[in-house]
Amino acid sequence: MICKKEHSDIQNLLAMLPNGQGGPGRHKCAACAFEEGYTDGMNGVKREVDSVLETLPEGQAKNQRHKSCETAYEKGFEIATKVKASIDFSKSAREGRLQGITFPSNMDLLQLYKLGDEFVVAVFQGKISMNDMIVKFRQYDKMEAKWSRFRQPKHIHWTVDVLIKQEHNKDTVNHFLVNLLNDWENRNIIPHLMSAEERNNFLKPENLLRYVYIEAEQYSDNKLKGEYPIPFLIIISRILMVQERTNREDAYMFKGLLESLREHKDLYTVISKATFNGR
Repeated sequence: MICKKEHSDIQNLLAMLPNGQGGPGRHKCAACAFEEGYTDGMNGVKREVDSVLETLPEGQAKNQRHKSCETAYEKGFEIATKVKASIDFSKSAREGRLQGITFPSNMDLLQLYKLGDEFVVAVFQGKISMNDMIVKFRQYDKMEAKWSRFRQPKHIHWTVDVLIKQEHNKDTVNHFLVNLLNDWENRNIIPHLMSAEERNNFLKPENLLRYVYIEAEQYSDNKLKGEYPIPFLIIISRILMVQERTNREDAYMFKGLLESLREHKDLYTVISKATFNGR
């Protein structure tokens, strides 16, 4: 049996995997191996890899046929474990079972995410429209051993951190910016949300966090400086871009900011883009 699935959202990740053409994974679909690992990670049960690989279809596309299925399974399991941990955290927090995790009483919580041990990102109902979103985050201060209050990230905060990273890792950060610009141009990725159902689907951790962690794999081998880890920058940028396009379909602010950073515009121009208050 030959795999006929597109596996479009993990092609970049597959390209990064080591080659592997031996054992039970020979010529099997590495993308299917990833998905098997992802499913097992979401279920919290890890199987013996060889037994999984024996059941996989053969890979047809190059990225899926000649890559290490063992590594793909492990990577799928690893990413799903992070997504599941966030889902479990969100459930406990909503049920009031986590000491010190409270939410603004005057805001309607839509979704909650935990990124590692240092960041909690919350999305609330916005006021501009029924589909508007407000994103806030908490950061754990290791020196003080406590969480900050919920803060609303501004474009300027995101921008300053990207500038720091760009100064030390120019090529990697430029690649990051180009990917974000490509996402902006794709309305399937950055949609104009038209209903509560579309917004809820976009915010599902199974969708949003899966994307975040798969995307972040491209930068995992780079020791990027700055305050924020790449997964945090990705999830904040993705929510802000969708928020902007939802509130105004012909919006361009975030796109203009990304272009000015990618083109290494002067600091005045970049800061002006990041602090523009128009809609």
